[in-house]
Amino acid sequence: IGETTSRIKLVAETFHKLESNVLDLDKSCSNRTKQILRSNTEGSDKRKETPLKSDETSEGSLSELLNAKVLRRWMLDNIAFPYPTREEKEELARHTNLQLGPPLSMSLGESTNIGLSGTPITSDQCALWFTNGRRRSRWQEFNRTYGLNLRGRMEHIV
Repeated sequence: IGETTSRIKLVAETFHKLESNVLDLDKSCSNRTKQILRSNTEGSDKRKETPLKSDETSEGSLSELLNAKVLRRWMLDNIAFPYPTREEKEELARHTNLQLGPPLSMSLGESTNIGLSGTPITSDQCALWFTNGRRRSRWQEFNRTYGLNLRGRMEHIV
């Protein structure tokens, strides 16, 4: 009886340690997810207060003119698996295009042929935005580390 009791005690202690480790891992995953989401969305809705001058129109500054609020919202809502289907990309592009501001030439106060803001995005450009968004947010790194590349596990974590 003494040997059985000590084995049961050992098993109980092991389960307690495992439970503690799982809870720590769950908390770590949750905190890391929140940190990634915060760093990815901080300042993402801010637009420049002053109009761009033509010599400031680099690809980086022009990309800020795209109203990506719809795309960011979809990515955050589907963070467990941020891979929209072809149909979803088409729908997201359509919704993004509905929220475009005035053409770039109007915001510059001059005529220009750059044509990025005010030009509707395609579903291919939408797909590229998601590819870059996953890369910038380090989603794949997080998925490999904590989700073990398993979709169901990421859904459970999130």
